[in-house]
Amino acid sequence: MTCRLLPLVPDSIRVIDVVHAPDRIIVHGCVRAAKPVCPDCRELSNANHGRYARTLCDLPWQGKPVCLCVQVRRFVCRNPDCRRRTFSERLGVAARPSARRSERLREIQRHLGLALGGEPGERLSRRLGMATSADTLVRLVRSGDVPPCVSPRVVGIDEWAWRRGRRYGTMIVDLERNEIVDLLPDRDAGTLANWLKAHPAVEIIARDRAEVFADGIRAGAPDVCQVVDRWHLLVPGQGFE
Repeated sequence: MTCRLLPLVPDSIRVIDVVHAPDRIIVHGCVRAAKPVCPDCRELSNANHGRYARTLCDLPWQGKPVCLCVQVRRFVCRNPDCRRRTFSERLGVAARPSARRSERLREIQRHLGLALGGEPGERLSRRLGMATSADTLVRLVRSGDVPPCVSPRVVGIDEWAWRRGRRYGTMIVDLERNEIVDLLPDRDAGTLANWLKAHPAVEIIARDRAEVFADGIRAGAPDVCQVVDRWHLLVPGQGFE
């Protein structure tokens, strides 16, 4: 079992021992030999300042949770101009600094949060041997890297319901990339006009025939080409509106 488990451990960790506890698998290891470099000034150092153990949750193995207990060395930075006095070995792509879970476990749990949300994601993660709380899943989702915003050229505008029949907002969709660009908090012409002024690259807008959207477009981007959304132009089973 140990031989089969070793290839599954991140490459930056050298396995020393594997302990099979009743409720989990504990992998003891250390950081593979690497040049100790200060993360701030990038200067090499061989002045050992001590060591400590980092405990990381990792992906389960055959339904059992896996815990990585890694011995990490600490060094003294010899650069007098560096703001760091000491620094620790990094685990590379295996885990982020000060993290309590491996990077691959973090990504899996983040995708569970993205796909299912907090409470459902928590229930499924427990069944998969990656137990965590709903709040942690939500925090992982919020801490994800936000892709760079590309100003859209062709957008669709329609309303969406905070609470059906009571409160509505405005949804803006990039029709070329087929993705939601923004959710405006209300269905107000002024809010839409301000958004269009902040995104001058918009050239074509598809919308329904609501006057509030027409007023917002005339105020915020009077030169854009407006087209009627085909969904609102032709109602299934009823012909033209």
